[in-house]
Amino acid sequence: MDTQVKLRAITADLKNNHIDRDEVIDGLMLATISREHILFLGPPGANKTNLVVDFNSYIDKSKYFYWLMGQFTSPEEVFGPIDIAGMKNGVYQRIVTHKLPSANIAVLDECFKASTAILNSLLHILNERKFENDSNVINVPLHFVCGASNELPETTENLSAFRGPEGRDRRGSLSDRGAAIRIRSE
Repeated sequence: MDTQVKLRAITADLKNNHIDRDEVIDGLMLATISREHILFLGPPGANKTNLVVDFNSYIDKSKYFYWLMGQFTSPEEVFGPIDIAGMKNGVYQRIVTHKLPSANIAVLDECFKASTAILNSLLHILNERKFENDSNVINVPLHFVCGASNELPETTENLSAFRGPEGRDRRGSLSDRGAAIRIRSE
């Protein structure tokens, strides 16, 4: 079965399992095909995260990462803990296994609640798909990151992670790089 046929089958199945979410599923499939990130905006309980979890179940050998972001989310939670053994040898690097730098699909839930420092640290991964780990630059295998939020941030400062490399606002239409989809409540 070729990729196009598989994606159509996954899309149909997702639309069957997630009633009244056709636009959201189409956006998720567009993010998959274009390897661009997507932002889901919607009220609590709108199934934002579960949709991506369900989609991920169709992907063989997926390296999925999920984190509920908050004001006190630490770099260790998202990027991995510091390698203590390496520090003894003068190397300051993170163990990235099972963390965002090793993921191919990721959900950053309540993404705008993270600190500005964390959001700024995400920029290199989101825009360039690279992570600097001491003197090593890791190519991050991300297909896309799904940011999920109940609301837009109060200031535009925390929107920086969802702007393109040229500073374009990624919340526009699906023709822009990346997209935001507002999910209405049931």
